[in-house]
Amino acid sequence: MGKVPSPSKSVLEVWTTGWHWRERIINFTPSWFTVTMGTGIITQLLVNFPYPAQWLRNLGYCIWILNIILFSLFSVFLVTRYIWYPILMKSTLEDFSQSNYLGAIPMGFDTIIVGLISYYDHKPAAIWVAYVFFWISTAMTMAVSLGAVFVMFTKQDNHKLETITGVWLLSFVPLIVNSATGANLLPYLNYPNNIAVLVVSFLMWSAGQCTSFMVLTIYFWRLMACNVPARDAIVSCFIPLGPLGQGSFSIQSQAVFLANFLKKTNFAPTQSSPPPVPRETILALAEAVHWMGIIAGLFLIGHATFWLIEAFSSVIFRIPKKFNIGFWGFTFPFGTYANALSYISKDLRNDGLKGWAATCTVAVILLWLLCAVGTVYKGFWKGELFYAPGLEGWVFEEGAGSKNEGEQKTEGNHKNEANQNNEANHNNEANHNNEANHNNGPKHKNEDNPHQKKSASRMQLEEMQSRKRTTNSAGT
Repeated sequence: MGKVPSPSKSVLEVWTTGWHWRERIINFTPSWFTVTMGTGIITQLLVNFPYPAQWLRNLGYCIWILNIILFSLFSVFLVTRYIWYPILMKSTLEDFSQSNYLGAIPMGFDTIIVGLISYYDHKPAAIWVAYVFFWISTAMTMAVSLGAVFVMFTKQDNHKLETITGVWLLSFVPLIVNSATGANLLPYLNYPNNIAVLVVSFLMWSAGQCTSFMVLTIYFWRLMACNVPARDAIVSCFIPLGPLGQGSFSIQSQAVFLANFLKKTNFAPTQSSPPPVPRETILALAEAVHWMGIIAGLFLIGHATFWLIEAFSSVIFRIPKKFNIGFWGFTFPFGTYANALSYISKDLRNDGLKGWAATCTVAVILLWLLCAVGTVYKGFWKGELFYAPGLEGWVFEEGAGSKNEGEQKTEGNHKNEANQNNEANHNNEANHNNEANHNNGPKHKNEDNPHQKKSASRMQLEEMQSRKRTTNSAGT
């Protein structure tokens, strides 16, 4: 990402001039929703910290409120952008680098839902709101992960292996993030709503993991064949942690819920009274389900650890020189990895996993602070992070065109006004002359008329001004 070319303006002028905010909205892309993703995962990390404390939950609540404000602001910006210029929606869908970031929108929304569940789980109304939001998020996720991907197949230009980065995964990670949101909601729902959410969450998790594994295979070969990404995109090497870390948390949470549900209700696929299988069998099945979730979670954490090491090595090998909005690729993927570690360390009661989870959590928070400072300074204050591929300078050309059009229109009005004045003056002079001849008679016939002299001078001046305006308009 680069800096948007703009006229030489002070920072104060940028903040106080509406035209520059219009420029920012036009160059506002879905990639900005990675800010809400990275901010939202911080709330989850503070709530699930391996060594819990009330002040951490309070801090997480403040960050959750901040995340709601950011998501609302960004939504207004994006909707305004597409209302002003509907053609930009088509441009977003047909551009590979922009369309992938559409997945950041439902993922940012999911972090808000999880925060609502974490802080208001004791209020039934809040749970119902979260339940409705979950289905809205599911619809958004399906639109991105199925609809937008189909557009990639049919409308975008042919893709080349060297242009593929970890950003491609953002089209499929929403499936897994949505399943984790459902898993957070499960303990607070009653039958049959909880079973419906469980089935949908598992299907979303399955679809997301399978497609992510396919993309990771292609991405691995891209790294082998074409080297690591460029400096500006090197942070995208962290994105593979997202589907693996969040997938680990999701399957663990689903397994824990299902195990507890089996123990509590003696649920069996074929229900009868008494149950078709002894309670001892159901309890054993519940323990097996719980352990299957732990094993699947550890499997995904192990895979994620491989990508974590490779990502850090790649960034050290090719250190980025300038901050850009892509730096938020550090926070959410790495945060999901730390969150999965925190969850499984509590389940296994392992001090080593707790220590590693706490270390990763602190590292994510420090990276979030780095990204937050850079975004506030270079983005909101200086406006250098508002950049949309293919729109470089478009707003300025449009503004200049509108200005020229306005000037030409103004000059045309001046010209018409001058012509009308000239015509009126001619008529007035003729009337004055006739009146003078009629009143004074023949003896004044050859005398000079002062009104005629004055009108002639005025007409000559106006004709010169009109001719000058016409020349300037043609030059413009």
